[in-house]
Amino acid sequence: MKNFESFLNETAYPVLDMNEGIMLYNKILSELPENDEDANDILKDFLSSIRDYAQMRGNWLLLSREEKIEIDKTRTMFHDSVITHINMMRKYLESMGKDTRYFDVLEGEDAKIKRKKIGDFSCIVFCIMGIEAR
Repeated sequence: MKNFESFLNETAYPVLDMNEGIMLYNKILSELPENDEDANDILKDFLSSIRDYAQMRGNWLLLSREEKIEIDKTRTMFHDSVITHINMMRKYLESMGKDTRYFDVLEGEDAKIKRKKIGDFSCIVFCIMGIEAR
């Protein structure tokens, strides 16, 4: 059975570096104003979309082919929701005059790579959420 390092070395698509994902998440949190109801609502929606997608993606390895086919449209819908919420977060921060170029770490040479990096970011944030919840 392959381990994670083997996966990273063999994957056809670049994955988001764990440290880049952590940096992006920390930067987003540090840019949000404290005790601001709008910021709290946007963050909650952002994290909820990440949770929904990352839970499904984490379960993907445990599913049969038939189960994957059955829920693939839902997984795509959750992924699209994450993309929407990332865009909303970026626009919110820009509306406050923040420099959001750090979001560029999620860019890719094409849409497929960008989607994969956003999916990776979701899983990194979900991992952090799980650790912070203890």
